[in-house]
Amino acid sequence: MCLPTGRAGAAIFDSHTWQSTPESGAMRRKGRKAHVAVDMLDHLVTRLSAPANAQDRAQVGELAQAIQEVTGSSVEVAFIDQGNTGDAPVQAA
Repeated sequence: MCLPTGRAGAAIFDSHTWQSTPESGAMRRKGRKAHVAVDMLDHLVTRLSAPANAQDRAQVGELAQAIQEVTGSSVEVAFIDQGNTGDAPVQAA
């Protein structure tokens, strides 16, 4: 779901980690992390995947760029949890 181009919008960034199973093999032993951006109605706008041990704040820039591409740069504010705190995520976004 996309916000209409030209309208101010907001998004929520979050992540979730899934632990790997023995069947997924040694390469994925620690699992995967999904970084998502949803609109204010909780519709998925974009999703990134990273290793489970990746820091949330390291993905903010890529997630911000992806959401702007999908929405035609209509997102003006993003709400994030405390896993994304610090100057580096703010600058990346």
